Amino acid sequence: MLTTRAIRECLASDLLNLDGEGYLRDNLPDTDDYADFERRYRDDGGSKYNPSGPVAEYIEFLAARRLARLLCAGTGLEAGKLHVNVQPVSGSFANLAVLRGALSPGETVLSLGLSSGGHLSHGAPFHQSGQDYNVVSIDHGVDDQSLDLESLYKTAAAHKPRVVIIGASSFPRKISWEQVAEAVGGLSPRPVVVADIAHFAGLVATGAYDNPLPWTDVVTMVGYKTLGGPKSAAIAVRDPALARRIDRALFPGLQGAPRMAEICALATAAHVAQGDEFRQLIHRSVANAVLLRTALGEYGVHCAFGGTDTHMLVLKDQPRSVRLAQYLERIGVFTNSNLLPGDRGPTAATGIRLGTVGATQRGLESAGIPDLAALLADAFGDFRNSGAKSGTLAERCRRFARTRLADIEDRHPS
Repeated sequence: MLTTRAIRECLASDLLNLDGEGYLRDNLPDTDDYADFERRYRDDGGSKYNPSGPVAEYIEFLAARRLARLLCAGTGLEAGKLHVNVQPVSGSFANLAVLRGALSPGETVLSLGLSSGGHLSHGAPFHQSGQDYNVVSIDHGVDDQSLDLESLYKTAAAHKPRVVIIGASSFPRKISWEQVAEAVGGLSPRPVVVADIAHFAGLVATGAYDNPLPWTDVVTMVGYKTLGGPKSAAIAVRDPALARRIDRALFPGLQGAPRMAEICALATAAHVAQGDEFRQLIHRSVANAVLLRTALGEYGVHCAFGGTDTHMLVLKDQPRSVRLAQYLERIGVFTNSNLLPGDRGPTAATGIRLGTVGATQRGLESAGIPDLAALLADAFGDFRNSGAKSGTLAERCRRFARTRLADIEDRHPS
């Protein structure tokens, strides 16, 4: 998702000059009224080791409060009882803090395999999470349309993980968090179940993707991608004792002072995500992805995992996909190479991942999907023929953008 002027103004604000090391106290006033918050700040003093002033502390409070409301909406859970840490600088740091807060080094984590759509911060061997813990993973086939819950149960029963972290960076089908929780809920001891919704936070906020609460213990998410905010992250935790351990694992364990300008931008994004215009944008993006999948299929370009339930398409059978992604960028289409089940490694990846939210923000309608599919299919064919028509295709991309898309500031909810 492309950021709005409001998000960029937050990121360029004077909040960049503040430190604010530490966390807010727990007994803050239950109000969105800044006057009440400032009065308590003046009476009781600031919460932080390094003072940042009442405005900065209020912004952090507001960001956590808005995200709690966003995640708890429709779940029956009380937003005021959900602990939200808005200080992680990235989703990877958020996930690592969760693991460090819930585990001791060497304990077992169960996750979705990297080539099956999982994320490297869920225990990939070249990531810190994979080096600190004993990681076991579940996988599925390139055409499987859902998680293999039987494999999840059997693997968990065999290895007794202390944490089960499930989330998808390139698995575009919906995940039933209730079924995930049920699959491991009978184990003793019961593992901490973590849902990483980094790629789908905006979809969760608008009901376009299943909400992991109340089925999971922890939810991690990022501010950008489908939420439209800054390059930041958040951790939502239901159990207060676990929340305290995760907080300490993040600060002072992994990070120092929070980035107050990014937290301000995250608060703004959480506010926008509650609006009808944002909801409509996300649902149009999902509809466009489904239409694009069908249109591409008419050219013999097919999706891994049988299609999509989200804004994301993962195209299969694309040899040399690293080079293909570079070629597509050269003509004006931004995608990325992606590992798929059965691939030997990143340099031999056969998947291409793309999303529809950015184009939908800029006004892509269903009428433009056939033209986009034809352009992509021609680009894939030209790549196989050594890119002889790349100049012509680059001009087609520019023409498509001029006729089918609009300037971002005119098309984004604010």
